[in-house]
Amino acid sequence: MGAMTALRDAGLRVPQDVSVIGIDDHDLAGVLGLSTIAQPAAEQGLLAARILLDPLGGRSLGAVTGGDGPGSTVILPTRLVVRESTAPPRAD
Repeated sequence: MGAMTALRDAGLRVPQDVSVIGIDDHDLAGVLGLSTIAQPAAEQGLLAARILLDPLGGRSLGAVTGGDGPGSTVILPTRLVVRESTAPPRAD
């Protein structure tokens, strides 16, 4: 949101001159027309806490992540929310 303000202050138009995309789908993103990548922030925090705390309590890390231990990958869903701050590239 700050980037959109700075671009406008610099005389650039969003999205005609520059497309802007945020992350996390902040509550104000819809009001400001900011395209964003929505992530399950609460689920990310919960999972991070479990990854940290469960092994301390004697639980297997694999039980938390579904993987086979340290270094395993956890993928959570994300979605693209297209609003007014993005446009197709110009054909200059």
